[in-house]
Amino acid sequence: MAGKKGAKWAPRLVSPTTLEQLRQACEADKIVEALKNHALGQLDMQASQVTAAIALLKKRLPDLTSVESKIDGQIKHEVLQVKFK
Repeated sequence: MAGKKGAKWAPRLVSPTTLEQLRQACEADKIVEALKNHALGQLDMQASQVTAAIALLKKRLPDLTSVESKIDGQIKHEVLQVKFK
């Protein structure tokens, strides 16, 4: 019964599949962050480390190169001008 004092609640268990997905997402975030820092010159990485990081990302993140979309109808394109001071 809800609301009883001293009642202990069992922790909700996370399925192994969900836990593995969370681990992969966290690892992918760390890899992306390392590559970003390397690109910005904040982290020194060897070429082999960059290659390994990219290979790991390809395993962790979905490859969207084969995604195809077909659009029927008209598309309105608008050109925006951006000026920097």
